[in-house]
Amino acid sequence: MARTTATNFAGGLQFPYATAATDLFKKEDVQTLAQAVDQHTHATGLGLPIATVPASAIGTGIITSAMIADGTIDTVDLKDGAVTSAKILDGTIATGDIAVNAVSQWVTFQATVTFSTTTTAAWLASPASITMVTTGGRLVLEVSCVVSHSTGPSAVTYCGLIKDGTPMGNQAVMQNGVANQNITVCWVVSDQPTAASHTYQLGFYNATAGTFAVNAGVQVSMIATEYKR
Repeated sequence: MARTTATNFAGGLQFPYATAATDLFKKEDVQTLAQAVDQHTHATGLGLPIATVPASAIGTGIITSAMIADGTIDTVDLKDGAVTSAKILDGTIATGDIAVNAVSQWVTFQATVTFSTTTTAAWLASPASITMVTTGGRLVLEVSCVVSHSTGPSAVTYCGLIKDGTPMGNQAVMQNGVANQNITVCWVVSDQPTAASHTYQLGFYNATAGTFAVNAGVQVSMIATEYKR
């Protein structure tokens, strides 16, 4: 005959149990066991701890959002590269989310354009434009294109413009009397727009009489880069 006391309980809840069929039954054993079971929580002294559940034992889709406490997902819980653009709501990245001096947005646009005008000082819009959501940082626009005029021999002066509703910068070019002579125009415009959607369009106007054209087959390049300051 042998009797052993349970070792996984403490605080007076250590109930005895028999290790042989000849052990005598005691009503006190049942009472102590009932108390232990009543307070059983798997905490220290109240039963064995719950073993870690392996990932293989959890079916797909079992753990839902409602089972995850708000504010408990830490950086270490996210795999590097796991958060993609599709998981970020458009327009929700604020200035405070971007490190100082980091490039927050940039766009490059290239298009083949051909158009002309004979009207002096008339805005002539180009198909080249950039629409971007700015965050209130410093914006730098770089423009390059090749232009020419189709009349001669008088000189023609024309200006390249960047507009965001109103002109924000220009590059004046005077071309002499050689008709259809190409001139490369490159300039940089700096701006600090409000945090909103903006459309920057490349255009031109004639400062003197004459026909002005952006030649067919010419590439117009616009690069808009926003920096946080």
